[in-house]
Order: sequence, then structure tokens, then C-alpha cells
Amino acid sequence: MKDLIKIASEEIGIKEVEGEGSNPRILEYAKEVGFDSWFHDDDTPWCSLFLNWVAMKAGVERSNDGRASSW
Repeated sequence: MKDLIKIASEEIGIKEVEGEGSNPRILEYAKEVGFDSWFHDDDTPWCSLFLNWVAMKAGVERSNDGRASSW
């Protein structure tokens, strides 16, 4: 659990870009977890994307699902 919190904490401050464009860091999360086939902008809810990315980085089981309810 400690690794999960440490990894997530290091990303504090990451947020959506207002208006046009997307935060490249959020798009990077999508690419790294393999969600980039359907996740194309930060207007899409990315809470589950982020949790999947954190879990992957920590080496623990992840939901592999973009829905928050998958957790």
C-alpha cells in the first residue's frame, strides 16, 4: 500500500487542461496502461485510468477497466 500512495503522491498537481488540448501526462498514463485506443483527451473521466496506472507502477493487480466502478 505504501508504494501505491507514494506513486500517486508524486503525481499531485496533474490536472486537465481547460479548453482545447489535453495534459500530455494524462495521455501518457493512457498509453502506458494500454487505454490509448479509446482514451484520447483529458475531458474523459480519468480516475480509473490513473488508478490503473498507479497499480501498474506499483506492480499490483489492476482492474484493466476504464470505469470507476471497476474498483
